[in-house]
Amino acid sequence: MAERAADEVLLDVSDILHATADSIHQDVDVSLGALAVGPTDFTPRGLVHVDVTLTNAGTAIVATGSVDATLTTTCVRCLGELDIPVHGELEGFYVGHGTEHDLPDEQDYEFIEGATVDIMPAIRSALIVELPFAPTHPAGCVAACPRCGEPQDECSCDRSSESPFSVLRDLFPEDRS
Repeated sequence: MAERAADEVLLDVSDILHATADSIHQDVDVSLGALAVGPTDFTPRGLVHVDVTLTNAGTAIVATGSVDATLTTTCVRCLGELDIPVHGELEGFYVGHGTEHDLPDEQDYEFIEGATVDIMPAIRSALIVELPFAPTHPAGCVAACPRCGEPQDECSCDRSSESPFSVLRDLFPEDRS
């Protein structure tokens, strides 16, 4: 039975919540749902590994670390399955409720809820920025036939038929003067 994807990854920061400059380190494996980049879905193959350090910066908790995953998608060239190993840099900024008005407008942040922070948005962001918009195999795959969807070197479609643009030839006869 497949493990249910987590909606949130809550980490306890009670040990550093009131101790400026203190840090805690966490290594966690997370079950993550599919990620979408444009029209393409990427599905994690197994658990996603997260290595994160949370530091009390005085006015906020700062998360830094890395995310490692293998994601499965479809190659846009051959339409075959494609596994992509991904390494992303995790960054998160967490503030207490009521303190967000002190932040610059361009600052992204999440809230500290009680004594926990949810690093799931940071995990998703770290992976998404590393994913290609049009994933393809590194080399060696053949484009799919636009008619049948099979690899062009294996399909049996009749490619000798004229181009759909051949009717334009009659509209612009060659100048034979």
